[in-house]
Amino acid sequence: MVMVEKAIDVMTGARETVTEKFPKVLVKFAIAFLIWLFAVYIFLPLSGYLSDPTFLGLIGLDKLIAAIVMIALLIILLAVLKDIKAITDAIASYAAVAVLRKDTIDEKNLKKYQYGFRGLAYVLVAVIAYLFFLPFITSIFNVLAGIVLIVIILWAIVVLLRVGEVFSDDIERKTSDFLKGIEYEVMQSQESKQGKK
Repeated sequence: MVMVEKAIDVMTGARETVTEKFPKVLVKFAIAFLIWLFAVYIFLPLSGYLSDPTFLGLIGLDKLIAAIVMIALLIILLAVLKDIKAITDAIASYAAVAVLRKDTIDEKNLKKYQYGFRGLAYVLVAVIAYLFFLPFITSIFNVLAGIVLIVIILWAIVVLLRVGEVFSDDIERKTSDFLKGIEYEVMQSQESKQGKK
């Protein structure tokens, strides 16, 4: 019963965290998205239409604009990074409690599931961030986009392997229970057919 209360506390805390921090993050993301839209669909194409697309003869104007926008977006992202982490952790905690059955809720399982869902959320956030910054990274240096993608892929594989290990015991147990249930149903069906003969 104590762990059920703990689960309720975790869910309540997660809900409060999301309710408190999500509006701030949403406003910052809306601002970042507007900057992204203007940069990708107006500023970068406009810099390509200029007859001399270099700034003071030193650097391409498109690269300079991409760098400026990328720095602005990074500043916005860094300003809300702590809140994004708190929201991600809260959602992971909420999902962990929602997935666990009442009879399996204990501190160890709760922490394990929180870790697993947090890993999935971090991979998702990293991929979205990469896609968000991709137009600017490729404008500055194409090879850098590939290097960043390789680093994200390697990191995601490691995280997803760890997440798989977290959930593997429960998946094996639930699969075994499911197959035993099917086996029991088949045996009951065969016994009832033999009883009718």
